[in-house]
Amino acid sequence: MDTGPATGISHCTLTDGRRLSYAEWGAADGVPAFYFHGTTSSRLEGALYDSEARAKGVRLITVDRPGVGDSDPLPGRRLRDWPADVAQLADQLGILQYAVAGGSGGGPHALACAALTPQRVSGVVLVNTAVPPLPHYWRTMPAPMRMLLWLYLNCRPVARYLARKMAAGRDPALLLDNARYLKARRLLPAADRPVMDDATRRRLFGQAVVEGLRQNPLCFAEESDIFLGHGPDTWQFEPLTVQVPLVALCGDADGSKLFAQALIDNSRTTARIQTFKGGHLSALGAEAAAMSMAALASFRYSA
Repeated sequence: MDTGPATGISHCTLTDGRRLSYAEWGAADGVPAFYFHGTTSSRLEGALYDSEARAKGVRLITVDRPGVGDSDPLPGRRLRDWPADVAQLADQLGILQYAVAGGSGGGPHALACAALTPQRVSGVVLVNTAVPPLPHYWRTMPAPMRMLLWLYLNCRPVARYLARKMAAGRDPALLLDNARYLKARRLLPAADRPVMDDATRRRLFGQAVVEGLRQNPLCFAEESDIFLGHGPDTWQFEPLTVQVPLVALCGDADGSKLFAQALIDNSRTTARIQTFKGGHLSALGAEAAAMSMAALASFRYSA
């Protein structure tokens, strides 16, 4: 295992020879927890949670997924490939049991760990999680995403073409350029503007996205295919069977609440929903950060 202190990048080498990159934040001797970034973001998203992780006593480890940031690609990867990568990283860090958390596209990756390696996972925190490709969970999603799901279910080649066009149109530079952001601000959902108007958090998120797109500018299309592109069994595990302690955090204007409630209703262990103010991007705000780190810290005695 090698560490690059000047860049904040650490790497571990997996059994198949791939390198996995990660970064550590928060309290070095705290509750061990892996955080999985949103789609198009990277391990640098941990900067948004660093101060709250320190305050709550969480050792937060953020990991670049294959082909993202500085992690080597894994061609044809699926959600069920991820838990083994995380378990190998935990082994190399000397961590026997750990909590997992995921925001947006990181949510399904956290659920995969909880479902497929439950003996390692002390608890799972979801923050505005992406949801399975089942129409009844998508009723409250934004219209463009509902259209993308319909296309994946009914005309997959068109869906993949549209996902690539959507990916190509993403420009993280507007998050780093205040003048450009102000011009584009009106396109944001009103519920997310208060969080995105915070120049410091917007800059940190922008840096995470620049890093996330550095290796693969079309990673939005790749992850759309992972989440949606293989029919109802795309995820290759049943998320409603997850039976580790679970906290689902949802923005009061986000579309993930129906799925989050289904997870809670099907849980036979400790599970709860908490809401914070805002929409999907408000998962990046200070309120959501404080709630997610407090939830991870609550798994202290099962770790």
